[in-house]
Parts: sequence; C-alpha cells; structure tokens
Amino acid sequence: MTLIDVTKLSNFQKDMFVKLRNGKDGLIYKISSHHDDPDGIVVITYEGQEDHVVFASIDKEDQIKEDIRAETQHTENKDSFLSDIMKTKVIPLTIQSFLNSEGGRLYIGVQDGWVDGQQIVGLDSEKQLLEEEFKENFEKDKKNSGKNPPEYSFADFRDDYEMQIREKVGKYLTSDMHLQPLLFFDFPKVNGTTILQITIDPSKKPVFYKNLNTKNKQITYAIPGLGDRTLDTFAYRSGNKKDYCYTSEDFFKYCMNHRFFILK
Repeated sequence: MTLIDVTKLSNFQKDMFVKLRNGKDGLIYKISSHHDDPDGIVVITYEGQEDHVVFASIDKEDQIKEDIRAETQHTENKDSFLSDIMKTKVIPLTIQSFLNSEGGRLYIGVQDGWVDGQQIVGLDSEKQLLEEEFKENFEKDKKNSGKNPPEYSFADFRDDYEMQIREKVGKYLTSDMHLQPLLFFDFPKVNGTTILQITIDPSKKPVFYKNLNTKNKQITYAIPGLGDRTLDTFAYRSGNKKDYCYTSEDFFKYCMNHRFFILK
C-alpha cells in the first residue's frame, strides 16, 4: 500500500481511495481544496460525502476492492460478457446508463456481494471461449490446412475482448457524440486474479440503446419507418442500479435536470 501526505494538494487526484474525518470512505469525485491544508485536503467522494481527508492511498488494488465491495451510482459488477444476453443487452445497457449519468466504472469478472474476495471470478472462462473461437476460425481457413494454430496469448485475448465490447457499444448505442473515446479499458489483478475495469466518462449528449429485433438471425422490421429498430431505450443510473425513461415526458424531464447534457 502506498500512502500519501494528506495535507498536500498536489498529492491528490480523482478516483483516489480516501478515508474522511467523518468516518466515511470512498473514491474522490472532486477536490474542493485549492491549496495545502494542515487539517487535510477537503474532497467530495462519489457517494456525496465531503470532509477533510485523514487517510489516502494510491494503491490501485485497494481502490478496486473498495469499488467492487458494493455496487453504487458509479460502480457495477458483472461476472461475464460473452453470453448472448450479456453482449446484446446487459453490458451495452449498463455502459449506456453510466454515459447518461455521471460516468463510472464497470467491472467484468466480478460477481455481486463481497465474501472474502470470493466474488472475483476472473476472466479465465472468457479467455477459453475466445480461444476456442480463434482455433475454430483458424481451422476453417483453407490457407491453414495441416497447420497447428498458434498460441492464443493473454495479449490476444485482451485485444479481442476489448474489440468485441467496443463493437457491441457501436452496434447497440447511438448518440450525436463519438462514444468510443469515453471508454477506457484496463485489466488489473485483484487477489492475483485478472478482471476487466471499464472506466466510462459521462456523455454530454443523450445516448440511446437501439432495440434491434432478430428472428432466425434476420432483422425483423417491427415498426414501419423505423427500419431495423423498435422504440429506443434510454437508461441512466439511479442509486446502485439502472433506471429507464419510459415516456418522452420522462426523457425531457431528465434532460432538463441533468447538467451533463448539452442539447442543441
């Protein structure tokens, strides 16, 4: 664990793990102090707590453990990505909800509920699925007839995994904003097990989930004039879960009250 001098403003940064004088702890959302303070720098955590810092750590693993202990407005845990429902709905909607709110961090390879670190399932099963897919594609290619497939390294998996998630974001989410630059991927280790951390910045404009209807792998046209889409879904963060705008009135009320949106 790397501790810092809590009286020096220059030592602090967003997303640092801190304990406050009021007994609360969390990750820094905003730094309130503008100069060094012998009583400790004043910060605001993602949970809305504001006070002087009495303890701070820049140890990334400590921060992640605190993040995944319980889901909040700014964090969510998922155990996997590669099943159909996760790829086409759950993960895109979760990313959308952070984009439409204050941003946050999505962890994949982590189950809900902290029990002595047992919630960390890692990405080994996900890597195995992509490795099998890689070998099948290699063997199908006639140019590789009689050849053994090359080793599928963790670096290969990491690149493929990120690419697939970004591809689904591009397919199922729509906005006037370019969304890909708002997503940041990292593969940290927690208790020796690799997981995925996606840090999501807030979007300045609304992001919608495209409801694509498929039947026998063919797109069906549910509503004339909307092409391959039914009515879009608008999800956002409400406490430690996703919530939805079900009517146009709900949506416009949300936009009027949401300071992150610039509607032009």
